[in-house]
Amino acid sequence: MNVLIIIAMNYPGGSAAANRIQKIARGLARAGEKPMVLAARIAAHELETAIETEWQYDDYNIPYKHVVWPTTGSFLPYNARLILHLRPRFQNAIETLAEQTLPDAVIIYGHSGLISNPIRKFFQRREIPVVMDITEYHPTTIRRMLMTQSFDQWLCMKRLLPKLDGVIAISRWLEEFARRHKRPVLRIPALGEGLEEPLSSSAESEKFTMTYLGSMIERDLPHSLLDGVLAAASRGLELDLVIVGRLEATSAGRAARARIKGDPRLCKCVTVTGWLTDEEMRSRLRESDCFVLLRDDEIQTRACFPTRLPDYLQSAKPTILSAVGDVNLYFRHRQNAWLLKPGSGPGELADALIYLHEHPHEASEIGRAGFHTCLEELGYQQHGSRLSEFLTKLVV
Repeated sequence: MNVLIIIAMNYPGGSAAANRIQKIARGLARAGEKPMVLAARIAAHELETAIETEWQYDDYNIPYKHVVWPTTGSFLPYNARLILHLRPRFQNAIETLAEQTLPDAVIIYGHSGLISNPIRKFFQRREIPVVMDITEYHPTTIRRMLMTQSFDQWLCMKRLLPKLDGVIAISRWLEEFARRHKRPVLRIPALGEGLEEPLSSSAESEKFTMTYLGSMIERDLPHSLLDGVLAAASRGLELDLVIVGRLEATSAGRAARARIKGDPRLCKCVTVTGWLTDEEMRSRLRESDCFVLLRDDEIQTRACFPTRLPDYLQSAKPTILSAVGDVNLYFRHRQNAWLLKPGSGPGELADALIYLHEHPHEASEIGRAGFHTCLEELGYQQHGSRLSEFLTKLVV
């Protein structure tokens, strides 16, 4: 079965979305299907005039090509640029593709009704099932309304979703949302490599090292994380928080970076690496003693499931998590993760850090159990087989 996967982002790349789509494609290929990815990237420079690139292959032999959209109009809101530049280019690309060969099924990543609805119409008119992989749901805010993001999400979830042939949901919250609209749905959580052995550990460092992957977006509670680090340091723990990500990508990240730079206490115990290659990131993971991901209990955190979590678990080091949403489906406190109540204060995070540092054997046991949870529950291989069966039923 030929499966076309469409993502309005660069592929392959370091983004969580691209990594998820790559694992979905690899899982389908392992199950005997033939996935191909139609992605998007911004032109490298103003003089680049290409509309599409030629087909290429990623490191796992998955064919992909890019729809290229220009840098002009960068002053416009993102969704306005989607309509002006990217939507017509995607339409041209799928029409060109259809002249050569039609897929048997289509998967669209994301939650943009503006981009996805014309694609849905094109393929459903040709009796080809269209499925959407939905990984997030954002609350309506004034800023998102002004940027038309809330309207775009409404188009997707309220107008487009009921017309889809199926939904891939990353969480139970989104799974139930799709079921309420009477859509066939398959829940596929964050995906790991399915490693049978954890990443090898590096030599122990003098400091207790905690790693966070991401851009310190608001829902990751960056200031609660920094407050917890300061609380642990004030109680005598020698630690280093390593932040792997581009903090300049979000307003919350920029505020966190400014706070770190402006506080001598944080400068001593926080390292911001910026963007890293895959090998550099794996090296950082091997050097870590634990990982952290904090969340409040709200709609957007119940709707999503942390896509970076398998990267943590595959290192067989303990992960400190807020017990929100589907985290409670896979993890138990002090068994395969260290769970904090949503919205816990800095003292609770400091307690967890100090305990894990002072009880290395139990920390190791928690980390190993988390690794086995990742292998048994989050491997891309088994979910690729489930997705293959799901699509086959839709095609038949």
